[in-house]
Amino acid sequence: FHGVRAKDRLHALGVNPLLKNQTQSSSAGEKGQQLGRPLSTREKFHYVRANELAKLGLTREARNEIGELQKTVRKNLTGVLWLSHLYHKAQGYAESLRLLHLYKDFTTKPKERNLSSKFWKHFFPLAYEEAVLAYAKYRKVDPFFVNGIIRQESLFDSQALSPAGARGLMQIMPATGKKLYPKTKLKKPFETDALFDPDLNIRLGVKYVSQLNKRFRKNGMHILISYNAGPHVLKKWLKRFGHLSDQDVFIESIPYPETRRYVKHVLRNLGIYKALYSPS
Repeated sequence: FHGVRAKDRLHALGVNPLLKNQTQSSSAGEKGQQLGRPLSTREKFHYVRANELAKLGLTREARNEIGELQKTVRKNLTGVLWLSHLYHKAQGYAESLRLLHLYKDFTTKPKERNLSSKFWKHFFPLAYEEAVLAYAKYRKVDPFFVNGIIRQESLFDSQALSPAGARGLMQIMPATGKKLYPKTKLKKPFETDALFDPDLNIRLGVKYVSQLNKRFRKNGMHILISYNAGPHVLKKWLKRFGHLSDQDVFIESIPYPETRRYVKHVLRNLGIYKALYSPS
């Protein structure tokens, strides 16, 4: 978070720092598309099944086959990117992130800084891209902001269920979903478990972000506090900390540790998504 904020401040001063992790590689292993060694007979069996099941839309079954491959594939950079690429094809973004996290955690800091943008694009994927782009464009919301929220809320797990009952990719509470649902003009009656459907969840989540966007004049910090803790909590904190004009100081003053971490992580995600994918 602090690295992203520092980069933003330097940019505001007219300094554009180069990111080391933007280096490209032409290696097939870096692209995550080839393993770099022949597959065993057993691995070929699971590999073919995983691809065919993914093409048929049987993503859960495809992920099970990739899980079998994960048992035998070496967890070096080539191996984890190859597995990650397969998981992405089967919408296994959460499984991919767990695998990449393990690799990153066992990598020394100097080596981590030299990881290519291919690795970081797997680590910060444009998951469910078609739905995110369509609904974000319709609601005039930054799609990278939506990606950042989804990554923090659910790690792209469409079946995520919080102890409080929030559901799906954008962790929508049933009461919120029910309130937003009529605006979709869908004919089917609202069902709580429909929030596990990726398309509907993103559709409702982006609608809610759009409402907060208008209410708080596109102030990302205020939107995220409201999304995590509720607009009533933000109102109370604005009264208490409204004299703090510096956004970073305001964030550090947030009384709820969970909300403070949440705001930092989503803003960090937003900065990284822009660095990796924005043409500018």
